Parts: sequence; structure tokens; C-alpha cells
Amino acid sequence: MKKNLIALLIVIVIVVIGIVGGSFYYYQTNKKTTPTPVVVENKVSDLQTYTNSDYGYSFQYPKDYSVGMQAASMVVRKDTDGVTGQWTYSIGAWKNSDKSLTDFVNRIIDDLIARPRASGIPLTRSDIDISDTTIGGNPAKEIIVKNNGDYGNAVAVTIYGDNISLQVWGDASTPENEIDFNNFLKTFKLNVQDMNQYTITDNDLADLKVAIKEAEPEYVASLESDYVVKINQQEGRYISATLDNGKPLISFPGFWAYKADDGWKIVYGGDFAPNCSDVNKYNFPKDMISGCFDGKSIIDR
Repeated sequence: MKKNLIALLIVIVIVVIGIVGGSFYYYQTNKKTTPTPVVVENKVSDLQTYTNSDYGYSFQYPKDYSVGMQAASMVVRKDTDGVTGQWTYSIGAWKNSDKSLTDFVNRIIDDLIARPRASGIPLTRSDIDISDTTIGGNPAKEIIVKNNGDYGNAVAVTIYGDNISLQVWGDASTPENEIDFNNFLKTFKLNVQDMNQYTITDNDLADLKVAIKEAEPEYVASLESDYVVKINQQEGRYISATLDNGKPLISFPGFWAYKADDGWKIVYGGDFAPNCSDVNKYNFPKDMISGCFDGKSIIDR
């Protein structure tokens, strides 16, 4: 009888150990873990704004990138790639001559098909995917050209506004590049109306006076007296001006400046031609600055 009781107790102990062990294993394998918080870097402050007053559009781009003209297009490229390096994004703008977005897209596609490719293999409509989208509240079409230029997929987004049409090229050869391009497109705004109607206030003139002093401290010191800024020409946020201290000016006949969202940009002041990189960065009107220095000689814009 005693042996049976001991055997029963051993069985009970084994069962209890099994239940406890099984419960602990289940808990360990199924317990919920608190995920480690992911810190998302806020990159909004790392962006600067480019505005084109001629066509009334703007976009934002990283501070380690540059904006300038290449052929007939506005291009955005990394500073490390240099002025002759491969562009990251390319923007073409036209005053609306097409009757609709569809007409504009068809014209773009016809041009793509007619253009020779590095591979020598002609581009056909079957190599192009088109889908509807919107950019900045404006109707747009996304055009994906498969294996464009033999480097991978390229994306052209055509945007149709009230007065202008834009064609923006980017890279879709990798998921990361495609995400970057989509984020870039989200910053576009069309029909920036205030650019050609901008009124320069007294505060703007006071800020401009400070910006000139910071940009040209030696010349301002040579005036030997207080001065006022006299605007000779204005087109939207672009101005040409001289400094007047009530005495005859011997040199430094004037300068050009652009009123950006974050303050005045003094592009040039002096007797020589401005650098093309500075002029193109802010897209100065050609009737205000018709020539610039490209590092070798003065060229017509």
C-alpha cells in the first residue's frame, strides 16, 4: 500500500512539473515584447526652397544639393557631383500651348520615341507605363520608361497647371531612389502668384541694407556715411539697386539681389559680370542680367 502511495506521489509531482514547465515555455514563447522606439529624423529643416518666377512654380530640395541650368532644363544635383556631374532631377517648363494634360503627355511620349537610345534599340509605346496622379493639387501623369538609357527605369512626371506644364525627371532604378523622387515631387507648388506681384516693404529694405553690409562690408565702410538703398529695377522678387550716401559714386555702380523666403540673397555687386552659378541658382530674368562669367569668360545667358 505504501509503495502504491509513493508511486502515486511521484506521478503527481511529474505531472505538476510538466504543467509548470509547459506553462513557462508557453509564456516565454508567446509573451508580448515592447518594441524599441524608432527615432525618425525630421529633415524638413534640411530643405531649402527654389522658386521660378518666370513660370510660377517652386520646389524644395536638400541643402547639400544645388540647382542650376543645364541646356534648357533646370537640374538638381548633389554638391559632391560638381557642376558637370550627373543630375538627380531635371525639370522642364513650358507655357501652356497644349489644350490638355493628355495632349501634353502625348507630345512628351512622341519626343521620347523619336529620341535615339544608347542601346540602339528603338523605344516603343510598350516600353512606357502611364498612370494618373496629382502633384500640388494639379492633375499629373506618371510616365515610367523601362530601361531608359540602359541604366534602369526612369520616371517622368508631367504636371498640368492653369498656365504652365512641367516635366520632372527622376530615377526609379531602386526602391530607395523611387521613394526619394516621390518625396521630392510632394514639395512642388504651381501657380505661385505672388512672385510677379511682390511688394517690397520698408522692413524688406531694412533687411536688404543689412544683407548688403554683410555681403560687401569693405564697400559699405568706404561710404564713410549712412546710405539708402535705391531700387533701379524690380521684377517680382528680383531687384537691381545702388547705394546712395548723398555723394558722387566713384565705383561699385550697383548690385542684384533676390528676396527668398529666408531673406535677401545678394547675388552680385561690383563692376565685373556676376558668376553664372549664382545667377542661375536664383534664375534671374535675362533682361535684368543678360551675361555672366562661367569661370573662363563672359557669356550670354
